[in-house]
Amino acid sequence: MISFVLTLLLVESALAVDGNCKREKQENELLAKLGEGYISYYMSTDGTFPEALTYNKNGLCPSTIKIRNMSRDVFPPYLREIVCEDEGKDCLANKACKKVRAFVKVLRRSCRPNFLSGLGNPTYYENWTVETQELGAGCECAIY
Repeated sequence: MISFVLTLLLVESALAVDGNCKREKQENELLAKLGEGYISYYMSTDGTFPEALTYNKNGLCPSTIKIRNMSRDVFPPYLREIVCEDEGKDCLANKACKKVRAFVKVLRRSCRPNFLSGLGNPTYYENWTVETQELGAGCECAIY
């Protein structure tokens, strides 16, 4: 049994390298799987964000907007966050600039071998699971 599990793990890790597992789910299926977890302020399927994001550009703790390109095995492929420019820097007495954290749900793809497909030309199926991703939602002057 242990050798079977070890073989399964080796096959799964090889999939990430040789690319035998093709993405089968369509964008609309993935959006449906995320449901209300898709937040257009922070997420995008094409790298564009129609809603403006309000953030502190020039206050005590200045911040900037950053677009994250996620790996091809994460949906949605683009996440937008606010990054503290001076995180940890003193801003008032006994206070420092600190990231305000937000948590969003994303989908992560993994590939599994289909052992029923035959030994000559094995096939694989994709599995999408929900996971939590931390983002910066702001920058504030807070107590250490």
